[in-house]
Amino acid sequence: MTCCTATDSTRTDDENQQLCTDFSNFFTDKIVKLRASVSDRLCTLSALLPSHLSFPAHNGSVLNKLDPVTADEVHKLLSSSLPKSSNMDIISTSLVLRCQSVFPEIIARLANLSFSEGRFPSKFKQASVRAVLFINLFLLITGQFQT
Repeated sequence: MTCCTATDSTRTDDENQQLCTDFSNFFTDKIVKLRASVSDRLCTLSALLPSHLSFPAHNGSVLNKLDPVTADEVHKLLSSSLPKSSNMDIISTSLVLRCQSVFPEIIARLANLSFSEGRFPSKFKQASVRAVLFINLFLLITGQFQT
């Protein structure tokens, strides 16, 4: 996959917020359908699978609000992070890891503003996306998994 570095400034903040909601709904629906498909497939294969691999029905609440991020949580996350950088990084990972007395507060503030406002600074909206294949899950769903 390639990454587009152009910034779209043709949408308003409200339109961008609606687009985020639409993406969220789309992927939530995809996950729900995938889970149902996998669950149905596992039910048909239940005689072959140990009972601890079955999926119980979800009975919790829908994730529609994120709790505020604390600087302590960010610090713990940074402390367990590896010093790997990407050419997409504006600030090198090694610098962030060396300045853990400063960055957790900034990162927590940015995350909380992004979650509460439904917005994120345009200059940070670039990403490098890499596809990850879940081979065993695919093989299980398609019936080609060998035990």
